Amino acid sequence: MSEPRDLDSEALLETQMLRINRLCNQFEAGWQSGQPPVLEQVLGELTVAERSAALRDLLPLEIEYRQRAGETVRLADYTERFPEANPDWLASLFGETRVGAAAPAAVLEVPEKLGDYQIIDRIGGGGMGTVYKALHVRMGRIVALKVLRPEIQQNPQLIQRFNREVRAAARLTHPHIVAALDAREQDGLHFLITEFITGLDLEQTVRSQGRLSVAAAVDCVVQAARGLDYAHRQGVVHRDIKPANLLRDERGIVKILDMGLARLDADTGNTATELSNSGMVLGTAAYMAPEQARDVRQADARSDIYSLGCTLFYLLTGRQAFKGATALDTVLSHISQPIPALTTAEAQFPPELERIFAQMVAKDPSERFQTAAEVIAALERLQLPAQTEPTAISIRDTGSADSGSPTLSLKIATAGSSAVSGQSQQTRTGAASRLWIGGLAALLLLSLVVTAFFYFGGSNQAPTDKQEYALSFNGTSSYVAVPTLNPTAGQTYTLEAIVEPTGKRLSNVISWLGPDWMAIYLDREQGTWGLARRLQGESHLILTEQPVTLNKTVHLAGIFRGEDLQLFVDGKQGTPQTAAFVLPETEGGLYIGGVSPSKLPSGQNDRFFDGRVHSVRISRGVRYTKQFSPPVMFESDSKTLALYRFSAGKGTTIKDESGHGHDAQIYDAEWTVEEN
Repeated sequence: MSEPRDLDSEALLETQMLRINRLCNQFEAGWQSGQPPVLEQVLGELTVAERSAALRDLLPLEIEYRQRAGETVRLADYTERFPEANPDWLASLFGETRVGAAAPAAVLEVPEKLGDYQIIDRIGGGGMGTVYKALHVRMGRIVALKVLRPEIQQNPQLIQRFNREVRAAARLTHPHIVAALDAREQDGLHFLITEFITGLDLEQTVRSQGRLSVAAAVDCVVQAARGLDYAHRQGVVHRDIKPANLLRDERGIVKILDMGLARLDADTGNTATELSNSGMVLGTAAYMAPEQARDVRQADARSDIYSLGCTLFYLLTGRQAFKGATALDTVLSHISQPIPALTTAEAQFPPELERIFAQMVAKDPSERFQTAAEVIAALERLQLPAQTEPTAISIRDTGSADSGSPTLSLKIATAGSSAVSGQSQQTRTGAASRLWIGGLAALLLLSLVVTAFFYFGGSNQAPTDKQEYALSFNGTSSYVAVPTLNPTAGQTYTLEAIVEPTGKRLSNVISWLGPDWMAIYLDREQGTWGLARRLQGESHLILTEQPVTLNKTVHLAGIFRGEDLQLFVDGKQGTPQTAAFVLPETEGGLYIGGVSPSKLPSGQNDRFFDGRVHSVRISRGVRYTKQFSPPVMFESDSKTLALYRFSAGKGTTIKDESGHGHDAQIYDAEWTVEEN
């Protein structure tokens, strides 16, 4: 297969190849998690040389996953999207050959069996090579097998780098480090064998589940610090600690990945000289210590502690501690920008945790914790509220004297505060067992008390089903306003709503106003749902083919990616039709169920929704690319910009449950009770 033009793999720095490798792993993980990245945005963060090399790996991955999802994938689309790509190479990806084009070069195929290892499945790939799930035939053990790319195997410098990786990994045996089991060369293929871990890395965890609790984040960092403490005492510095390199398995055990980036401190011979002369800067910009950015030779154990501190920040907040417009800007921000505060309007953290974080990421290495053991000790001394160990139960009657109906109130008191400890898995299992027994006893006691209460004079009526609420919009004047939330022009967003229309009037369910504004609307004439976007002064509108059904709850998801608009109705995407309408220029703010009359010109300011709204979620990026099962209620995660569940049943303010503080104000809408 021909390569994209302008690609010279041998001219790339090793650190660039490694960066592309990590980028490919993250790109593929995004597709596997159902949150596919936008390829153009990923490539936009790279240099010209890196972009060309990354395109070779990322573009085939996107094509493969789109085809798996049942999408129509055309060569013409990719030729238009990536004019810089070699047309012969692009054509070869689709099994085509251009007239007069040379035949594509042979592609290295990994055999079904390499020595004692039977290949089962491909589980990842990137700039350095491809990772497979494999079986050791004789021992019956599942492993991860990493095969280097053919052009790397022909590069003596990179093979030497691979051999250093093998030597570094072989020296480390620890519960919190992924174990290297074997390294071989067979039939010209160099490959490394490591233990196979079932789980997610911490970056994937935060992206899919949202930021971690304080207790969970501290526990992950303590476990990683234990692995680093061991590695540092063996003379190995990782130099690329970040959430994506910390894998948490199904038992909650955190293991450090990619130890091959480490520098062997004990090797005082040619290794350090080679690294210095190559001009490489190993690491990831968002987590790189200042001294490491200045000179790779200055990276030591304290550099890993700095990166671990940046990782702690990400786990707690879902954001990078330092971020610039480009990778270089990000690296420089570690040097020039002040240490950010953990506590913001979005979340509060213990002052002692703030102090520990600040010391981990001090600009001057001499002002940081000097060893990972010191980090562990500081975090273990951190006092966090106990949340899991009930010690007392009290039941009291809180019913009103006038109501004639007594009410039971259950109160469980906890055992005060407890320190986060680095206890072993066995200790945690024992504690969990005691907690289970104690909790079971508490539930038995509660059931006896409740039974006695109802038997000896309590109400003999069965409890009614819990009431649920929705916000009802009258179709003439009601709406919800969020003036603090504004879109960024040109960015990609997903707007979602769970609604129940009771009338088919021309109306906007969601209107996110601004210079580049978006809307999910109901078209009265067609009786269908639609999307609208004003982009760079031009109007783009589509309508679905699915008819609107009154008095039935429906999930709507609009994808706004430039001029490309996609609408999913109950998880299904029909064939869209274009619509003609001129969207006016207007000011910013999010509106639900209608728009303030002052925001739109006369004649267009009466698009008030007639029906009920249950939940609304605003997200960055693309959430859906193929048919899916719609959620019953939205949850917040790292993509969420704002989340509103219309379930309070009272009040004129709706809390933004994403934690970003964009609370909404209700105007003329009413709470509606819906019985289960």
